[in-house]
Amino acid sequence: MLYPGDEYVVNQPHDSFAALTRYDESYSRLRLMAYDVSAVVHLSELTDAFQSCARSMRSRYPQILLGRLRPLNVRIPDLDETVTMTIADGSLTRADKNAQADVEIYSQPLHYCLAQPWGMGTLTISGRFNLLRNERNWKAFKALFALNNAEVYLRPHYLFQRQNWGYLKDRLNGMMRYRYRTRSRAREFPAPSLRQQP
Repeated sequence: MLYPGDEYVVNQPHDSFAALTRYDESYSRLRLMAYDVSAVVHLSELTDAFQSCARSMRSRYPQILLGRLRPLNVRIPDLDETVTMTIADGSLTRADKNAQADVEIYSQPLHYCLAQPWGMGTLTISGRFNLLRNERNWKAFKALFALNNAEVYLRPHYLFQRQNWGYLKDRLNGMMRYRYRTRSRAREFPAPSLRQQP
């Protein structure tokens, strides 16, 4: 266990007692700590950011692919709104008050997610969302945003661009390395037999 600022030397013994003690002290003062509240981003700004993002996606990815993404219902607690985002037609609309949300995101991280190509990656790393249901659809949105951030575009006139081939090569190399390591590990540490010994 490390406390911010601690260092650890790989493969050396490490005593976590001091770090755990510091965490205990920090948690005992938790109620006294300042809590920064993110600024509220109005629905009109979110709509503009989403429409710009969707326009960009529609110019880079085939409509048939975008059409396979189901609309995403996003609950925005600080606006007390639930919106439905549909990339295929670029619409962000207010959902019915009783509509079930797929994910819950406050307005500031949602705006950042839509306004920056790397925004979905930042949102995922920061954990500033609460996935409620329809995980498969959420993962499809994340995959599309990741491709866009990597500048891997799938419309026909983009297919033979250098970054697409570079991305594909990197992915294939990564898969081959993973398979090689997995097979090497399997030879080094064979799986135990499930048969009972007599």
